[in-house]
Amino acid sequence: KRVRHLAMATVIVSSTRRAGRLPSASALALSTCQKRPRCSRHVRRASSSSADLDCSDNLSYFDRIGRPRTVLAPMVSQSDLPFRLLCRKYGSELAYTQMIHAKNYGLSQDFRANHLDVSAPGQDIGLDVLSGSQLNCLDGFSRDFGPGGFDRYRERMIAEEGFAEDHASFVNPFSSIAYPDEGPVVVQLAGHDPTLVAEAALDVVERTQGNIAGIDLNGGCPQKIARNGRYGAFLHEEEPELYCDVLAKIRQTIPRNVGVSAKIRLPIDETQLKDRIQRLVHSGVDLITVHGRTLKENKTKVKEANWDAIALAAQIARECSGNSDFPVVANGGIEYGSDVQRCLDHTGVSAVMSSESLLENPALFATIGPYAVDDTELSPRQLLDRQLSLVDEYLDLCTLYPPVPGSLGRVGGSYNVVRSHVFKMIYRYLEERPDIRTKLADNSVVSIPATRKILEELRASYDGLSDGEWESCKSGKIGSSWYRRHRDAATRVHRRGGHASNAGSLNEITSIEEKKRIMKERLRKLKEQKEKRTGIPSVVVDDKERAY
Repeated sequence: KRVRHLAMATVIVSSTRRAGRLPSASALALSTCQKRPRCSRHVRRASSSSADLDCSDNLSYFDRIGRPRTVLAPMVSQSDLPFRLLCRKYGSELAYTQMIHAKNYGLSQDFRANHLDVSAPGQDIGLDVLSGSQLNCLDGFSRDFGPGGFDRYRERMIAEEGFAEDHASFVNPFSSIAYPDEGPVVVQLAGHDPTLVAEAALDVVERTQGNIAGIDLNGGCPQKIARNGRYGAFLHEEEPELYCDVLAKIRQTIPRNVGVSAKIRLPIDETQLKDRIQRLVHSGVDLITVHGRTLKENKTKVKEANWDAIALAAQIARECSGNSDFPVVANGGIEYGSDVQRCLDHTGVSAVMSSESLLENPALFATIGPYAVDDTELSPRQLLDRQLSLVDEYLDLCTLYPPVPGSLGRVGGSYNVVRSHVFKMIYRYLEERPDIRTKLADNSVVSIPATRKILEELRASYDGLSDGEWESCKSGKIGSSWYRRHRDAATRVHRRGGHASNAGSLNEITSIEEKKRIMKERLRKLKEQKEKRTGIPSVVVDDKERAY
C-alpha cells in the first residue's frame, strides 16, 4: 500500500497547478512521506508492557523533536490535520493537536474518533475510516458519488480543482489515501484527575502506535467552559499543585521517550511566577510554554503580551532545572513573521508559538519564498492573492484529509471546522463584503465544492479595481485583520521593557464598548435577514450546549 501511495504522491507533485496558484500543500504533504525522517526515528513506538522505554539515542526531548523554532498552538476544532499540514509547509516546525477532554476521551469511542486525528504513517484514510461528518464535508450530504462510487468521487474532485492534470495515471484510488508522516506532533489533553488524564495519555500513545512527540496538559484555556470543567488556566491559577500532580502522573505512566509538556498563562499575581515555574520543573515536564498574558486578559480584555515575564520564566526554569538549555516556548504577541526573531532575542526562549496569527495567515512562519514578508510589505492586491491562495491550498488538503468534527457537531462538524478556518483567513474581506459573508454562513453551504464557488465570487468582486480603489479598501489596512479584531490598529501586541503605550489620541480610537455595541447590532441584523429568508426564528445556543 505504501508503495502505491508513494507512486500516487509522485504524480501529484509532478502535476501542474491551475494558473495563478502555488504548488499545493497536499502535494507537499504527500511527497514528504518519501524524504522526511519518520517520527519513529525520534519517538519509539509505545508498548503497554514497557512504560519506561529509554530513548535509543539518549537525546533530550527537545533534540528528539528537532529543536523547533516555530510552533503551531493547540486550538479547539482548529488544529486539525489539514491545517497542521498547511502550516508545516510554510515553516511551522512543531504542531499541537486540538485540546482533547480526557474524561470524555475515556468514556466514548465516538468522542475519540471525532477528536484524535493522529495515526501511524501509512494508515489508510478511506471510506471505511471517514466518519459521516467527514463525508458530508466532501459531498454535502448527497451521497451521490456518481460513477465508480466514492473511489472515483474524491479523485474527480481533486482533478477538477487542479490537483493533477493527468489524473488517469493515478495508480491507487483515492479511497486509499494514507495518513501522512506529518512530522513531530504533540497531543494536548485537558482534565484535573491525575489517574484519568494519565490513562487517556497512555491510550493516545498506544492508539497512535507511538507516532506522537509528546503529551501536553492544557493550563492556558481561559474560557468559561474550562472553569466549569476545572481545567485549563483556571486549574493552574486556582489549584497549581493539582495541575502539577496531573503532569507528574502522566510522566510516570507513559513511555519515557514520549515527552510531557505544560502550556500555561502568567499568574494573576506576578509574585507567584517563580513558584509556579519551579513546581512545573519539579513535576518532570520536558518543556514549558508560557502565554504572556493572564487568565483575565482574554478576548475584548486582551492586552499586550508580556515578553519580560516570559523571559523571567525561562530564566527561572533553567536555573531550577540546572539545565541552561531547558526548553521554554513563548506564546503571545506574534502578529507578523518578523516578530519571531524579536521575541527570541528579547526573551531568550527556545521557540515561539502562535495561534491567532496563524489562523489568518498559515504562512506566518515562512522564511523563504513570496510569503516570507510581513503584511505591511504587501500591496492590498498582493494580500488578497495570498489569502485566497492559502484558502485554496487548505481546501485541497481538506479534500484529501477531511478534518475530524471535534466539538462542532457529529453531522456537519467537519465542514464547520473548514468554514471556521475560511472565515478567519478571509475575515477582512468578508467584513468588506457582507453579502458574501452571509452566503458563506448560510446553512445551505455544507461542503467544500460549495465553498469554492463562493470564494470565486469573492475573488471576482475585487477583479478590475484600480490602484486608487484598492487604496480606499479597508481590507488593506492594518486594523482590518482577524488578529486585530479585539485590538486597535495603534495598540502594541507585546510588551518589552515597561508599559506599552498606544499611538494616537483617545478620540481616534473606538472604545471596546462601542465595538461591542456595533457587533451586537450587526448580529441582530444578520438574524433578522436569516429569519426573513428561512421563516425560522433564530435560536441562541448556550455555550454549555456546545460543550463536551
